[in-house]
Amino acid sequence: SSSSPPPTPASTPATGDALEQARALRQRGDMRAALSRLREALVAEPDNPQAIAELALTYEAMQLADKAAEQWQRIFAMGESVGALYYLADTKLHTVGSAPSPTAPVSPSPTTDAAGANTNDGKGHLRVLMIGDSMSIGGFGEGMVEYLVSKFGRANVAMYAACGSAPENWLGDEPDYQTRCGYREITPRTNILYDRLKGRPPAPAIAPKIEQLVSILRPRTVILQLGCGWMDPMGTGADTKFGEILYRLINAIRSEPGAVRQIIWVTPPDSSHYSRGIQQTVLNLILAGGKKYGYTVGDASKLTHYVAGHTGSDGVHYKDEEARQWAAGALREIGPILK
Repeated sequence: SSSSPPPTPASTPATGDALEQARALRQRGDMRAALSRLREALVAEPDNPQAIAELALTYEAMQLADKAAEQWQRIFAMGESVGALYYLADTKLHTVGSAPSPTAPVSPSPTTDAAGANTNDGKGHLRVLMIGDSMSIGGFGEGMVEYLVSKFGRANVAMYAACGSAPENWLGDEPDYQTRCGYREITPRTNILYDRLKGRPPAPAIAPKIEQLVSILRPRTVILQLGCGWMDPMGTGADTKFGEILYRLINAIRSEPGAVRQIIWVTPPDSSHYSRGIQQTVLNLILAGGKKYGYTVGDASKLTHYVAGHTGSDGVHYKDEEARQWAAGALREIGPILK
């Protein structure tokens, strides 16, 4: 049965700074300095799962597979108390072929899709990683994942969605984002849902960071379904803050050499809750980013029309059938270009 991961323990500000510095040093190729910063962080917080994950990634970059596996095993042994990192460690351990836990299921092997094409190179590369907000927890996300799995195979698709999240909440140098309104995680080895149940609110969960997801899963394509979280804070005029966040997000997705080859951003759908001016400002920002930074945009505003009381009840979220229709329309546009 599906369960939801508890929140990942947050780092202290000092440890968070050290992890950010270590990540930047690793990306520049200065492994010795990165290890030094990570060891300092682990002296202060020996069991910090985020620091241990960064240490594992650094060992991987140094081609020290055994040492990296030891760190992933440390996180895996912590269990679900460390939230999404537990599931990431589980995926990493079994994908790269490290010794699994005695109770862990067998690692998925390279698979072949219906067309006979090899869909998993056996080297830990996913074909598609999808990141979303509350829209992806429901019918839209389900419709997208069903298509992606049918096209690439279950072993090649992962989706993470956190209700209420904005693009900045997925960045490693931003504070942890704790959602209290819903969380969804589908990977080759997990199927997790936090949602309302019999009137009870979902348990809280912390969204993983995009840099860690890309480093661990190494997807070839990243699909973003984000932007609704910008509607409330954004005025009708242009705001350079959001442009800077967009730039950092795209850079973070491309931070792992040889991993992501394609980025597709599905824009927010039509809404009867937000003004046309705010919706157009968010759309223009994402469209301009696509031209500037070289990602593909799937314009949901052309595919959707929100009718209050029919499409949904709050002016923002779509009923399941309408959400799936939106997914079908989006896939007609982006499906042919998915690599």
